Amino acid sequence: MSDAHEPQTARSGKAPMLEDVALAVATVRRSRFEAGDRVAVLGLNGAGIAAVRFAHHLGAGRIDCVDDGRASLDTASAPGASPRTALAYAQWVRDNPTELPRRLLVFAPSPGLFELAVNAADRRGVIVVVARAAPERATIPDYYLNMIMKETAIIGIDAPLGAEQQEAEALLRSGWER
Repeated sequence: MSDAHEPQTARSGKAPMLEDVALAVATVRRSRFEAGDRVAVLGLNGAGIAAVRFAHHLGAGRIDCVDDGRASLDTASAPGASPRTALAYAQWVRDNPTELPRRLLVFAPSPGLFELAVNAADRRGVIVVVARAAPERATIPDYYLNMIMKETAIIGIDAPLGAEQQEAEALLRSGWER
């Protein structure tokens, strides 16, 4: 899977693909999500949209949907979801420092969205970044020291576990996204 992983079925409004739902389940579960948590989903590809729906299904208090694609923002509708562009969300974060999300799920790990996730994380928040291993080593810029001050945890994920895959299959059979 690459940053550009956007299955056509997720974009066309049809049922989500198993791979996307399994990745969404894995990401939400590994974020240590609890009912009532404020959640931000950054990057609304197929798995990101499935994560919005899954977080709502589990009882998220508020879901911030962040992407720069208009179609992506329109597709990510779920009760309690607030769709915004990355630029608008960055401004919202600056204006609302007491309402930051505790769980941030990054499905398009570009440096800009990752920096936004770090800035948007509430104290002791959890950021889960979905990405495949890159051949070059990553460097962490100085501004990520903000994570240490907030005691933010970052969890990397590149594939769902067997149990998460089974949960996704059961969700799809039940029609949970409707």
